[in-house]
Amino acid sequence: MSDAVQYYDYLHERKMGDWEYMFWHLTETCPYCGTPLNCIKSVPYGYDGEYGKELASNEQTLAKLIAEICNTCQWWRVVELISDDFWKSGHSFGHYTHAVLKTTTIDSASIPLDALEDYLKNNPDKVYNIHYKKMEELACSIIREQYMCDVQLCGRSHDGGIDLLMIVGEEITPIQVKRRMSPSRREGVSVVREMMGVMLRDGYRNAKVITTAEKFTYDAINDVSKLLASGRADTFELIDFGMFMGLLKSRYGNQKKSYLDAIPLLLGGFGTI
Repeated sequence: MSDAVQYYDYLHERKMGDWEYMFWHLTETCPYCGTPLNCIKSVPYGYDGEYGKELASNEQTLAKLIAEICNTCQWWRVVELISDDFWKSGHSFGHYTHAVLKTTTIDSASIPLDALEDYLKNNPDKVYNIHYKKMEELACSIIREQYMCDVQLCGRSHDGGIDLLMIVGEEITPIQVKRRMSPSRREGVSVVREMMGVMLRDGYRNAKVITTAEKFTYDAINDVSKLLASGRADTFELIDFGMFMGLLKSRYGNQKKSYLDAIPLLLGGFGTI
């Protein structure tokens, strides 16, 4: 049975009713772990349909933006309260935006990439169980960030031995990605020779092979050494399990990714709030 992975799906927004508008603050703990919520933003502002626009005092509609987060599991909510004078006119409304905890499995083809990355950072041995398409997407994301370049995902049936194309200026580097299901697997010479055939066929001078296998075989490494020594290629990088997980972990260091990064997406309309 595949490991379960929990992650937060954000940007769930809905309009609040009058009763919820008045009593929303009575729920001051995280609905998932029960930790008291920490208020990180509480900002009053004028509201006339344009966020952040100041109104004259005699026509100002009262509004408030409140953002709270659970410091234990990173669940959060953003509440926008708007009222011209609820007790006199009854005109009030609010918007409630929050995270929803979802559960999927490590081998799912639909698991969000950031959730997969966070999970693998702490459970590297589970990389053998992920969906092969997610392995390609993960490699694409890592190479793009590591080399600060454009990377195209092109893996499909009859892909001609190429899963990714790394593009740096005028230089295009084909990349083959192999998700092996055994931690003791050695990546053999056949994959390397297949990539060499791609280089010869399409005129590439550089190539990479990424695998979840623990190591490449002696023959694979030896063939690459001979190719480079002959001058028929400029680079041919072999990235095994240890190297691949090192690249993944370097993206976030030893710190868990903070979902506070998602909150500015909701506050974008409020200027400097």
